[in-house]
Amino acid sequence: YVAASVVVSVVCSVVAMARATDLTSTGRRLEVGGWLTLAICGLHFTGMTAISVAPGTAEVAEGTILGTSGLAVAVGGVSVAILIASLMAIIVERHLAQRSLRDLGRMRLMSNLAQEVLFIHREGIVIEVNNAGERLFKASAEDIIGRPVLSLFANDSAPALIRRERCPPVDRR
Repeated sequence: YVAASVVVSVVCSVVAMARATDLTSTGRRLEVGGWLTLAICGLHFTGMTAISVAPGTAEVAEGTILGTSGLAVAVGGVSVAILIASLMAIIVERHLAQRSLRDLGRMRLMSNLAQEVLFIHREGIVIEVNNAGERLFKASAEDIIGRPVLSLFANDSAPALIRRERCPPVDRR
């Protein structure tokens, strides 16, 4: 039963980690949580089947048996340590998120100081545009961000844009 509990736990955990590559949807999060729950319950309940508990007396030697008070203190101490570590992780994550937002605000301020249109795109999708770009396309940043770059231009301009993107400029010195 002990070996079976380890196998069940490992198999369910591996499936959970394999399915956890994209956790953007609620359904996928619930599925991964279910696999992890199966891993934990499988380990616990199958492993507990291997144990038989019978009342009896144990020989008490110095330091061999942890009494109920000592066990309570140990479990409570570990629980408090886990809670403190979790709280610290949340504080650090929140600080990093706020710092990232401040950096994004500075980047937007700097980009808006430029008179030129500034696009930042990844794989042809606009992820940022400055105020000059909003004025040029007569659209808000929310309407521009997330669109393909080529969709912002007329169809007859697209071939020239594609050629310019694929071919590096020639140095004519």
